[in-house]
Amino acid sequence: THGLYSNIITALTVDADGTLWIGTLQGGLARCKENAIRVFDFRDGLTNMDIYSLMTDHTGAVWIGTLQGLYRLNRDQNRIAYISGTSYTPVTALIADTTGALWIGTMADGLLCRRAGRIAHCRKEVELRDDYIRALFKDRKGHLWIGTDSNGLLQLKKAKAASFTRAQGLPEAKVTAVLSDMNESIWLGTRSSGVCKLSEGRITKQLNKKTGLLSNRIQALFQDDSGALWIGSENAGVTILQGGAVKHLTVKSGLPSERITTFLQDRFGALWIGTGRGIALYSGNKLRIIKELQLLQNEYVHALLQSRDGAIFIGCKTGVYRWTGSDCQKINLQDQPSSMEVLALYQDADGILWIGTNGHGLIRLDDGASIAITSQTGLPDNYIFSIHEADDGFLWFSSYNGVFKVRRALLNEFAKKKRRHVPFCWYDESDGMPSRQCNGTGSSAVARGSDGRIYYPTVAGLAIFSDSEKPSSAPQGILEKIEVNASTIKTAPAFTIDRTAVLNISFTAIDFSAPDKLRFYHQLEGEDEDYIYTGPGQMRRARYSNLKPGDYTFYLKVVNNDGAQSEADALATVHVRSGLVGKLAIFTALILLLLTVGGLAIYYYKRKYRPIAIKYGTSTLDRSRIEEIVTKLLHLMEVEKIYLNPDLTLKDLAGPLRIHYNHLSQIIHERFGMNYNDFINKYRVAEAQRRLTDAKESDKSVSEIMYEVGFYSKSVFNTAFKKFTGTTPSRFRKGGV
Repeated sequence: THGLYSNIITALTVDADGTLWIGTLQGGLARCKENAIRVFDFRDGLTNMDIYSLMTDHTGAVWIGTLQGLYRLNRDQNRIAYISGTSYTPVTALIADTTGALWIGTMADGLLCRRAGRIAHCRKEVELRDDYIRALFKDRKGHLWIGTDSNGLLQLKKAKAASFTRAQGLPEAKVTAVLSDMNESIWLGTRSSGVCKLSEGRITKQLNKKTGLLSNRIQALFQDDSGALWIGSENAGVTILQGGAVKHLTVKSGLPSERITTFLQDRFGALWIGTGRGIALYSGNKLRIIKELQLLQNEYVHALLQSRDGAIFIGCKTGVYRWTGSDCQKINLQDQPSSMEVLALYQDADGILWIGTNGHGLIRLDDGASIAITSQTGLPDNYIFSIHEADDGFLWFSSYNGVFKVRRALLNEFAKKKRRHVPFCWYDESDGMPSRQCNGTGSSAVARGSDGRIYYPTVAGLAIFSDSEKPSSAPQGILEKIEVNASTIKTAPAFTIDRTAVLNISFTAIDFSAPDKLRFYHQLEGEDEDYIYTGPGQMRRARYSNLKPGDYTFYLKVVNNDGAQSEADALATVHVRSGLVGKLAIFTALILLLLTVGGLAIYYYKRKYRPIAIKYGTSTLDRSRIEEIVTKLLHLMEVEKIYLNPDLTLKDLAGPLRIHYNHLSQIIHERFGMNYNDFINKYRVAEAQRRLTDAKESDKSVSEIMYEVGFYSKSVFNTAFKKFTGTTPSRFRKGGV
């Protein structure tokens, strides 16, 4: 009645002038301006009248998705043009991004993208598993949201990392070493396919045994000052390439071992060669063994570094050694195991030595004083494969659990006890890495190109980062739920409770860039002396009981994965009332305590010859809480998988349960019939069994899985595995008993 050709409205959009555009089913496109209707149909170039989607872009053009393709209305000429490449394609959703690209959702052909006038399918960019796109949306941070017909909601965001994998031409997935040469090319060592040269985004050269290498199993790459390429193999020695000439170094040439692990060229031009059994020095076209380094003759050497004073630091399987030119001494690292495997070394501009270890985190050594920074204080992993400093003051690290970076200044603040936790930025597959599992056995495990990009070898290809990423703004904390005695209350942000009440405060924050990597600091002012840290994967909840009468304020700070931190927000105020109820509760608690102690004394007397009675006879465990504690304990083990932390102690496990560790030990013994170590190891072995039989984990070695499930020692792992399964890990993987 107002001029539309159809009353079935399928799409609406409003342009910059405030004009309303109306898509209809079987009635074409209509414009509503100043209450006047103008319909566009086949006479204007629109050959299909079934409109499914509309969008206006920054130029004012109207994009029209129909049952049989995409059209564009030129506002100046009021003419509609068909977009080639979309014939017979039902276009169900349209949106433009900040780069000017047009994203096109279809009913049967998935997601398309139009850039520079060309339309391409996006199967390589996003795995939809559903080709029917119902909706597209772009948020304020530029993330693209995709609503599908049967596979839910997906997010397409700009990757923090690029990847170079077999799909781009790598001969195999596992990259073991990476090198940036003088000519701005990147060299990659592989597990069994030799060496590849990467130039301008593609493989331009491959080296293997057929071209003169001693082996295709590459473990170390290096370029010396003359431009010669040094290629260290896992099992056959060194190949030196220079100007078309090939030279080999083996045990017969004087190497202590043909397993080559790392290289270093000192300030005098001599080449240090780290091997699986000590160090060799190559100078004047000759190999020699330094007599004073004989104590390292059977050491597996992982890392070599020359300090500013000319000393050589050597990272080995048993620790760090320092060579001064005439003497070699092992460095004593305070409060660290005497034998600790060192994988990476770096010295910063202040002379501080940073040490990456195999399971003991990051060690900071400054003027003889050392301090460990581990997963307990904020790092994503305790296995540090490489250390690199970018121009913006961030130290970058690779590990089993991805790549992460931390401002060096913040690490120094932690060492000086000015902060309790280290805020980091952490990247994995969700950020574009081909795999979070980096390779740490080769050298080098990191390279920086002349363009500032940082390269990491992984088990699934090469991960490439830019160190110029701009940080985002911090999200604000949100009070999600308040429970008093397990009942949700709705009187926040201010409420009153009895002093006997159990208070649970659940919190979160909205950040769609990396929601699983948010970190939180909460404090109930008046109860907590300092902020309490909640890291990725931990329950976002604070629990309080038996608060003294008075007023309390709950504060929350949020840190996102870019390291941006919000201000401390006061989300709730709590008034704890006193009175007769509180006094009766105290009196009742005292009576119960006396009865409990008396009962335990009688129990101990009657059963004094039983070991369990002797061990726990004087326990003050509140047995009414056992069921609650067991439920939370099983949640920590089975849902949060806290046992994957290799440094987990009985005290650490007791912390989130708000119970004394002696009481926790008693509960584990009584309820599960085992001690703490067996209780934890049983879960670790079960997880190892799952991974050993998982086809997706088939490329991982037994040792890699051992570390991932929380074991440090191979002997402990094998003993525990056989105890709970009756067989060895290797035999179990093969299907034997």
